[in-house]
Amino acid sequence: MQQLTPQQAYDFCRPIPRRSLSMYASEMEYMFVGHPANSILIPWVDGPNWDIDPNFVSHVKKAASVNRPVVLICRSGRRSAEAPRR
Repeated sequence: MQQLTPQQAYDFCRPIPRRSLSMYASEMEYMFVGHPANSILIPWVDGPNWDIDPNFVSHVKKAASVNRPVVLICRSGRRSAEAPRR
């Protein structure tokens, strides 16, 4: 796993917009904080109980491939750093 600054993540996804696969902590964050064009919402945690989705990894594996690396995004960076370790 490599951590990117917001500018590095933008530069990484910009040349090939469809290669952006984005995870957000919640659907509300995706809707109201914003997201890259063509990104995919795969919530790690979501309301109403704010539990970790036990199917998160399988959802990411289904959407990802060698030609479509995963870029994890959240507002603060904390959850996107924690999610791959789960």
